[in-house]
Amino acid sequence: MVLGEAGDPALLGLYLRTTRGEGTTPDRPGLMVYKVESGSTAQAMGLRKDDFVVGLNNIGVDKGGPEDAANLFRAIAHAGAGTPVKLQVVRPVGGEMLFMEKAGVLGETPAWQFTR
Repeated sequence: MVLGEAGDPALLGLYLRTTRGEGTTPDRPGLMVYKVESGSTAQAMGLRKDDFVVGLNNIGVDKGGPEDAANLFRAIAHAGAGTPVKLQVVRPVGGEMLFMEKAGVLGETPAWQFTR
């Protein structure tokens, strides 16, 4: 199941795929990044397709089910634009899993987007 933010513009700019339930691989942590919107906060934070989001501000979403995805997007909407956030992310790298923490500000358009 793929879920994304409601509203325009998106506060984070991320679509996530659940990793638990029918048609999923149970050995993956958290919620898989399905798509990162161009020019979004998520892109500025360095998130990539196939990363796994396992937490938001140290609140775990590591079970990877639809409820985790709904809770994550609800927390983002509740926080609102201008709120600093930290995403805990796991990135597959050559058979290993690299843990990272990515920081950004919800709804913030990166300055580099306007430079020519």
